[in-house]
Amino acid sequence: MFDYQPFSYILAETTFPGPIALNDHSDAVKRVQEWLTFHGHGLVIDSDFGPATQRALSAFRQASALADNGPVNADDWAQLVAPMRRALQLPTPDTTLPQTLLKIARQHLAAHPLELGGENRGPWVRLYCNGQDGDAFLWCAGFVSFVLMQACAVQQVPLPLEVSLSCDALATSAKEHGRFIPGVHIDSGNTPWSDLAGVGLFLVRKSAQDWTHVGFAFDGVDHTFQTIEGNANQQGSRNGFEVCSRTRAVQHCDFVIIA
Repeated sequence: MFDYQPFSYILAETTFPGPIALNDHSDAVKRVQEWLTFHGHGLVIDSDFGPATQRALSAFRQASALADNGPVNADDWAQLVAPMRRALQLPTPDTTLPQTLLKIARQHLAAHPLELGGENRGPWVRLYCNGQDGDAFLWCAGFVSFVLMQACAVQQVPLPLEVSLSCDALATSAKEHGRFIPGVHIDSGNTPWSDLAGVGLFLVRKSAQDWTHVGFAFDGVDHTFQTIEGNANQQGSRNGFEVCSRTRAVQHCDFVIIA
């Protein structure tokens, strides 16, 4: 059985750090600025609580029916981080791991995780990348791994493969566990979509030993399938800025069985 909840990086993003006031300079201020930006009150994210942050906080409080007085308090914080807390809620178990996986992936999609404060930065990236963010942290594999950890916790089953922030490592683990399906087998019809048991992973293949993007694959029909994927956008970039849902072709993709 896998339990993901005690991880310190989850608590760092969601736990109220104490009052945060005008003229403070801290990581807590940065998180407030990130979440204010997420909620439509865009700011320079510089960890300095100045007049612009105060004005954005006042606007957020007014829009959220919160009292506009004093430092950021526990009620303000709860409203700021509510989208992430909703994504972190564990649903009731479903019949199979793939069904639960899709339910949780859609839960994240509904919260619309995206980068904040620069490329591959912000609270959602840190959630999916073990508390880390920055230019080097392409986070599609982290998104897939995190949702997979949640689903296994719900179903009270072991992880089907080693989770990782690396697409190549996920592919290697899938091969080692006998869960890897070359895309050509799907494309030719030799392997039916039903072998994915409803939901699996897709890996965008650059070469026989190099994969550049990963996400969840479902609703496969003939040569196409639906996805939920992180670090993406509607143009299909491997280094996008959000969690989104797309339609993809099987060509240049391989697949991983989760069930």
